[in-house]
Amino acid sequence: MGRHGTWCAELGVDPGSVSAVRHRGTAELASWGADPHDAAICIDELLNNAREHGWPPTTATSTCTDDVLRFAVADANPAIPEPRHPDADGRGVGLYLVTSIADRWGVAPQCDDAGAVTGKVVWFELHRPPDGWPVTPGLPTI
Repeated sequence: MGRHGTWCAELGVDPGSVSAVRHRGTAELASWGADPHDAAICIDELLNNAREHGWPPTTATSTCTDDVLRFAVADANPAIPEPRHPDADGRGVGLYLVTSIADRWGVAPQCDDAGAVTGKVVWFELHRPPDGWPVTPGLPTI
């Protein structure tokens, strides 16, 4: 049996909340065996996009199963982001990097009980390598 777990954190209005969630998310995914560099890049991009384009409340969730590590950010802005090539100012690189690193990624609308769109969830997945999740020394396991 592999390592399983879920955690959730809300991004507050304080700019330091992004840093705190980034640090925790990267540590959690690394403790589950993801490459800490890849996890950090993808987490950073989703959090920065949520901070820049999302509407509160914004919530980050991370889940680990035997085969998949999934990180998701939900916010109240219903606009669906699309990856693009970076422009001359370096803007637009975020989802482009996520699509290059993650095994899967996507966006799903969030709806209320009446079916009205109330926001979105942007997520990425890192899949378990055939030989299992590597052990990352020095990081806590959950």
